[in-house]
Amino acid sequence: METEPCSICLDSFVSGKHGVSTRMTCSHVFHEKCLLVWFQRRNTCPLCRTVLYDRLMIGNKGSRN
Repeated sequence: METEPCSICLDSFVSGKHGVSTRMTCSHVFHEKCLLVWFQRRNTCPLCRTVLYDRLMIGNKGSRN
């Protein structure tokens, strides 16, 4: 269990208010619901700015001929 709060909402992981926690490939942990909102605007980790997915791949999904 993480002792630090979620860096997006600053709420603890034990409260359960924002759902389950998710560990990113960069090892930072956030609430899953917080990440879903974050990823609507950014494709990077909120803390270290590691690119976590390619925006072009997501944006062009299903548009290949």
